[in-house]
Amino acid sequence: MTSPADPHGIQPPPDPAAAHGAHVTADPHGHGHAAPAGEAWYFTDEQWNQFRKSDAGAAAAIAGLMAGIFTIGLLLYSAIAIICANWV
Repeated sequence: MTSPADPHGIQPPPDPAAAHGAHVTADPHGHGHAAPAGEAWYFTDEQWNQFRKSDAGAAAAIAGLMAGIFTIGLLLYSAIAIICANWV
């Protein structure tokens, strides 16, 4: 049998108990907390407001594109349904 460190043998699965606490995760609630005293924020309030405005514009553009695609699909489906109904 090969040893666990042997790169040519079958490696045992990692022990999940040994890895407990070894990774970093984000805040599970998704609500940021105030920066501790002495630490600066990564972005200024002006930059955050600009991000929010940019996100709102992107959301409006995406909604418009989705509505356009839906409308084109509806028109094509209707045209095919009318053609098939008149064919019979």
